Amino acid sequence: MVVALHLGLLAGVLAGASFACFRFWTRPGALRVVLAIVSGVFPLAGAAMGMHRCDSGTPLWQWLVPGAATMLVVLCVGPLRIRLPLALACALLTVGLSLHYAAVVHGPDYIGNPRSFTLDGQRAEARWFTPVTGFYLRVPDPNRRRAEPAL
Repeated sequence: MVVALHLGLLAGVLAGASFACFRFWTRPGALRVVLAIVSGVFPLAGAAMGMHRCDSGTPLWQWLVPGAATMLVVLCVGPLRIRLPLALACALLTVGLSLHYAAVVHGPDYIGNPRSFTLDGQRAEARWFTPVTGFYLRVPDPNRRRAEPAL
């Protein structure tokens, strides 16, 4: 359920931005091109700097997809009364999805970085949603023994 919500929001923001661009498209002027580039640089910088960088995983797609949607909306949507709320929603969704990703990968069911996953008795398994969301399912591994606590 958590992954379906996350995947739906990622797909929805891109689909909504694309629909708005086709429906309300006007030729952008120089100012809108500059604003689109600036609005696209912040999410790219956030993704590059790794705003949440830990061994559990980095929310790369959660910054890039809504960031690209923000850039598309600022560049392509003509009326300001439509462009401004959509761009703000896409930008806020960037932060919201990133925080949601951090909450999910620090929970008991999913992990974002299978290479650093070292819990005894479990392993990370890629599923159909992994390439888009970055979530790997934690599954029991019978080949790994649980470590006994040291006395």
